[in-house]
Amino acid sequence: MAKSCSDALVRIKSGASSWVTYYNRAANHHNDAQTHWDAGQDHEAIEDLLLEVYDIRQMGEMWGGWSPYDYEGPIWWYLTNCVTGYELTMGDLLSVMLSASEDEYRYFIGLVDAYRVGLWNKPFNSEYFAALARGFAT
Repeated sequence: MAKSCSDALVRIKSGASSWVTYYNRAANHHNDAQTHWDAGQDHEAIEDLLLEVYDIRQMGEMWGGWSPYDYEGPIWWYLTNCVTGYELTMGDLLSVMLSASEDEYRYFIGLVDAYRVGLWNKPFNSEYFAALARGFAT
């Protein structure tokens, strides 16, 4: 079977479901071990602890070792091959700013003013910023 984003996602979801099952089983074995220990049933308590350890180990198996993702597991493969960053354009930014609510733009202006306060007494490179401004001149 070839590796694909949809297949990796299916395996991740399946693994998450199995992980929850094994987690709950391990928690139950832990509680059973405590009950057996308190009742003086040390052999049964040890058996419960061994079953708990088995379930915990199975939880780790959920995230790796599935062919064809044997080396990296489906989560790592999916994150490195299927998830891409969002390319933010100036048009996207302007569209969001123009559709912002009053609370949102007040918050934005507050952040900008806070940055200004933070820079107020810092050295200012007038040549650099003059050249930057000239880049916008028509």
